[in-house]
Amino acid sequence: MAWDVLLDFLHDRIEEDEEAARAACDPRGARRGEHWHWVHAWPDDPLAETPVTLDDDERFVGGHFAHADLRSVEAYPAGVLPDDSAHVVLQGAVEVEAGVARHIVRHDPSRVLSEADAKRRIIAVVAEGRDLDARVLRILALPYALHPDYRPEWRP
Repeated sequence: MAWDVLLDFLHDRIEEDEEAARAACDPRGARRGEHWHWVHAWPDDPLAETPVTLDDDERFVGGHFAHADLRSVEAYPAGVLPDDSAHVVLQGAVEVEAGVARHIVRHDPSRVLSEADAKRRIIAVVAEGRDLDARVLRILALPYALHPDYRPEWRP
């Protein structure tokens, strides 16, 4: 099997993941990646501007009488973003299912960029023939199995 094709495929997919993560961050590039969280955003809410806690039994973020914003945890220096110290990713969300809300913050741009870096390191180890074998590359390619360039012979 031509492992170079699989290596190129993986590098291309990881690059696409990185580009998407960077595009989701502050467009001015103030951070390499952002960590996201939900905050209460209803103006009259005494909890306004505080983080939303997502309990397992909670069904929605926000609701009929509440809104939530998805924001960066990191505060930006004055003048980097207009009128705010955090990057507002999604403003005034109503009734986002808690499971979806948890998934969004768990896979924020910072995590995607960290995972891309880890995948590149694993690929480098395999490509150099150290400690691991090419089966690892096949496993790393599985999340991209629906991509049109994915080849059936790469299935582990």
